[in-house]
Amino acid sequence: MTDEWITIRRPTKKDEDKRGYVWRKMSPTGQGGLAFASQVGPTIPWRHTDDWWRDTDDWEPPAESPQPEPEPTTRKVPRLFAAPPVRTWAPDGMGLIDALATDGTAWHRHPRDPQWTQHPLLPDREEPIDA
Repeated sequence: MTDEWITIRRPTKKDEDKRGYVWRKMSPTGQGGLAFASQVGPTIPWRHTDDWWRDTDDWEPPAESPQPEPEPTTRKVPRLFAAPPVRTWAPDGMGLIDALATDGTAWHRHPRDPQWTQHPLLPDREEPIDA
């Protein structure tokens, strides 16, 4: 029996010893006991028994079942101008193009730079809870 618990897959018929058992973990301290492979659930650590045997020529470990791709939690939404962009002048005399987006964010860029930069968000304000 190996000392490594197998947790990435459930045991199959080919993992059973000649009596049909695998060794499964029964407590967090590492104590284990014999169980049929079909009795080992998907979250239960297990390992082969001491007398587990297979002909190495025809045995291959079962392939891991493919994990389903997680459902996306976000999607790209085009950000639109809430008003036409305007040119403002910085104190150093450099012109900036400012824009307000429909989602309330403010953006600016230098006329020679194609990259937009988001203005920092305004700080939160305090207001009474019962307002």
